[in-house]
Amino acid sequence: DESVVAIEIIFDEQSELNWWDALTFYSDANVQNQFKQFWGVPNDGSMHNLVIPGNAFSFYFNVGSASGKYGFKFTATPLTTVPETAPGCTQGCKSCDGPEMGQCNECLVGWLAFDGSCFESCPDGSFLRSVADCGACPNGCKSCKKNESTRCDVCLDEYNETVPGHCSLTACFMPNDAEVQEFSSMDYILVETVHPYCVNNKKVMSYTFTAPGVYAIQIEFSDNTLINWFDRLAFSYDEQAHDVIEDFSGYANGGRVRDLEIPGNSFYLTFEAKSAYGKYGFDFSATPLSDSPLQCGAGSFFTGEGCEACDPTCATCNDASPIGCLSCEKNTAFYQGSCFESCPPNTFKAEAGFCENCSPACATCEGPQENHCLSCLVDLLLVDGVCVLHCSGNTYEQDGVCEHCDPSCESCDGPSDQNCLTCSSDLVSYQGACLAGCPSNTYGIFDRCENCHEECASCNGNSDSQCLSCNGGRVLTNGRCLSGCPSQSFNNSGVCQPCDPSCASGCTGPDETQCITCPTGEFAYNGSCHAECPDGTYVDLPTTCADCARGCKDCSRYPPDSCEECLEGYHFIGSRTCGDEACITPEGNQVVIDTLEPLVIETLHPYCPSNLIEQFYSWTHPDITGLQVTFSEESKTWYYDPLYFSRDYDRADVIQQFTDGELSNFTTDSTAFYLRFSTNSGSKKYGFHITVLPLTGDIDSDDQCPHGHSMHGESCVETCPDGTYQATPSTCEDCPFGCKKCRSGEEGTCLECADGFFEIRNRICGSTPCLSPPEDVTIIESLDPVTIESLHPYCPSKVFEQHYSWTHPEVIGLQVTFSDDSEIWYYDTVYFGRDSNGNDIIRAFTDGDLANFNID
Repeated sequence: DESVVAIEIIFDEQSELNWWDALTFYSDANVQNQFKQFWGVPNDGSMHNLVIPGNAFSFYFNVGSASGKYGFKFTATPLTTVPETAPGCTQGCKSCDGPEMGQCNECLVGWLAFDGSCFESCPDGSFLRSVADCGACPNGCKSCKKNESTRCDVCLDEYNETVPGHCSLTACFMPNDAEVQEFSSMDYILVETVHPYCVNNKKVMSYTFTAPGVYAIQIEFSDNTLINWFDRLAFSYDEQAHDVIEDFSGYANGGRVRDLEIPGNSFYLTFEAKSAYGKYGFDFSATPLSDSPLQCGAGSFFTGEGCEACDPTCATCNDASPIGCLSCEKNTAFYQGSCFESCPPNTFKAEAGFCENCSPACATCEGPQENHCLSCLVDLLLVDGVCVLHCSGNTYEQDGVCEHCDPSCESCDGPSDQNCLTCSSDLVSYQGACLAGCPSNTYGIFDRCENCHEECASCNGNSDSQCLSCNGGRVLTNGRCLSGCPSQSFNNSGVCQPCDPSCASGCTGPDETQCITCPTGEFAYNGSCHAECPDGTYVDLPTTCADCARGCKDCSRYPPDSCEECLEGYHFIGSRTCGDEACITPEGNQVVIDTLEPLVIETLHPYCPSNLIEQFYSWTHPDITGLQVTFSEESKTWYYDPLYFSRDYDRADVIQQFTDGELSNFTTDSTAFYLRFSTNSGSKKYGFHITVLPLTGDIDSDDQCPHGHSMHGESCVETCPDGTYQATPSTCEDCPFGCKKCRSGEEGTCLECADGFFEIRNRICGSTPCLSPPEDVTIIESLDPVTIESLHPYCPSKVFEQHYSWTHPEVIGLQVTFSDDSEIWYYDTVYFGRDSNGNDIIRAFTDGDLANFNID
């Protein structure tokens, strides 16, 4: 309906998407112009009402869950006007109590209500609670989820996440206040955590005892010390915690700690708070030790009584165990009081030979960050150096690693461009591949291509009635591909189209002038039906008209000399032949030439029939010894128009004669000739253009015979022998194959066949006896094509009659197709009829031209 300007989409309140589902709306019917997309992940599975501009929409639903409890339901209502904000209200408001924010009573469809105002999407501090409104997140929260509305995802800028999922204006605290502390007395100090901690905070503290004689510091933890799984408490000699004395990480030690003795008078304390849970924390005492111990050499330590050797793996140590090392030998790595040839699992070798912890999810790594993993813990997958629970985006799982899909895929299950599961919005999916468009023999449906029915070359659906074009020479009608067009239709470039209603059965085109057969009592001419044959035509068959010769109004047959009456503007120019120009005759009858320049002689068209052109040409220049006569290529005389060149007026001494329409160049030693041309045709297509060149010097007579003889091969004969004909007054040429006597060398001019040869066609001789056609009734029961061909040669005036009948119950008509090399002579006829006596003719060919057609 052209009055529709928008469409209102109202969701059912129970509509919900799963985590990986996606529902996308488009503002057109072809899934092209994206209007709104709802994702399970960022939208928390929720959707809200919409108003889509225009009178069409489409949607694409990507189902990632397949769970029965998820899904959606909506109603689509056409609108003839676009909903507008009420006057005096804030944007998106349908009714209000005033112009300020917070005074709206009801929002327009497609807008979301929150705290008395309307929004296109939920503002900071709120979440999508229903299809039409937003709910408030906890205090200090910038964003939260519908299903966990009491837990904060992101805090506002001035708030801190002191407990996971909760925001507070409370400042973050870490152990003690100063980052560097020095103590001059020998008294112990207490170090303890002060809650709350901000999530992902890190604190590094330095403790130094400056009293003389301090050789070590005793660390003793209280019993309630417990480190969270992702928290880290480390003692080291440097600020970067490379030279680690002891590392108490929650995931490595189960949250437990132990007392230790730190050699020297200072240490660094590093605490990384990832959890911010109040039940976790630590407190310990640090007591300086000052007994002025004996200085032991490398590889040994002071026991309080003397020096003792370190474990062989240590360079220096504070006890003899493998975990009492303080430093390591070259080419080994130090980690938590021990020396290793290679760093232990979940650690990596950093600068200065220290092993540092990998990110908690890594099994092995090349650095401390979460994207430095080389392999992952059990049940985790590696993608671009990060360990994750599931492969997402354009990656797929293979041997514990998320490998990237081919660039053409949006998601996939393998590496090639044939392993795509979904495609980007500008591509379509077909058999695992993402393509710019659907290939042939397929059709598009949303974002994928499906195969057409096997009979279709193109289609808009998968059934055999949804074809747009056809395969293998079949034709399209009403969405189906058939072997031929039904009755009352014709094949137009592979598509069946209806004939004009005036056609009795079948046609070659849509107009009334393109009928094949006419109703009983009417005549077919140029594809249309007539009560009688129009002027300029004659009754060729019982139901068809054919053209008379040019200019003829009434004739009994086609040849030009059969006209009974000329059309207006034409007149008889020959016996029963019409023309539109007056007859012309040459002027004068004697021409004398005294130069050596070529002379051009040409006929003047048209000539009236039975005119006689007689002209005498004489060259008087003393140097002339003969003449060379040359015909132009377009020169042509009619069969009954004779042309003579002779030395005398009465043609007793003929130089050259042309009596069969064939012209050829010649040379003569005569310097004059009579030209005689009898014009019996009166047709403009006949005539000649002659160039006569005067010759000087000797005339080449090697190919000339004495006067009264003719050249045959290399001999001169008085009479042309059998199998030859008098081509010119001085030459004999061969007749066509098998001829004893003939008029010319062209096929169809034989007058008598040689011994052993037969007249197989009109004036054509062959060595094979005449053949007759097979039985006259042929029954065909199948739907297979049938080939019908003539049996050559036939003797002249033979009639070939054959009856063909198709009896298969599904046959509704026939399609007749001639091969490209099919040809019949002008006076041969081919009829297709429903009876044997020619009364009910389907199609007739009488002028040598053949054309394909259909029969019902």
